[in-house]
Amino acid sequence: MNMMLAQWQRKRWLVYSLDDVFFTPTGALSYTVGASGDVNIPRPDKIEAAFVRLTNGPLPVDYPLALVEAREDYNRFALKGM
Repeated sequence: MNMMLAQWQRKRWLVYSLDDVFFTPTGALSYTVGASGDVNIPRPDKIEAAFVRLTNGPLPVDYPLALVEAREDYNRFALKGM
């Protein structure tokens, strides 16, 4: 069963649902995702992608964000408040 579920995770067309969630940032250094968090949604199993949309000009521009998978990777950042 575990092998079957692992195979299904690699095949995107078998994913039950992919949800797009939008929120307006407040300028905080970090945000939480989950029930009663900054982004108040049920806690996701995994965050696949994220981006920032800038709407200053006539056309909105999306910039992708890199996901930090592990706390050890985050600890390697020298300037965490930037």
